[in-house]
Amino acid sequence: MNASDFLFQAADALARGDLLDPEGTGQQVEAFQVHLEEICEQGEQNPSPEGLEALDEALVEAANLFSEAADLLMLAVNEDIPELATIIKERTQDAVDTLRALRQNAEQQTTMLTEEMPVSE
Repeated sequence: MNASDFLFQAADALARGDLLDPEGTGQQVEAFQVHLEEICEQGEQNPSPEGLEALDEALVEAANLFSEAADLLMLAVNEDIPELATIIKERTQDAVDTLRALRQNAEQQTTMLTEEMPVSE
């Protein structure tokens, strides 16, 4: 299961009034947070070429949104605040939308570069 599915499903469970296991949820969230940190570190170590900085910024924005959703999930689980489910879903959807836009932008940049590069025979 990917991170967005996990966050959406957990938020749905909270909204239904289901009790989530704080320990199990915490382990999943912690692993997810570590993965997000690794992605951000890789982006810092290997930044996009000049002119494509917006790609890096979008990746960090998506990671921050996912991280915020995960933090809210843990708060909701630990403090029994099911009302946070809506905000968790919103942050997760914002992260998904940001990644989708990032992917589209990267594809456009690749297409533009491919079209600009002369083909040698």
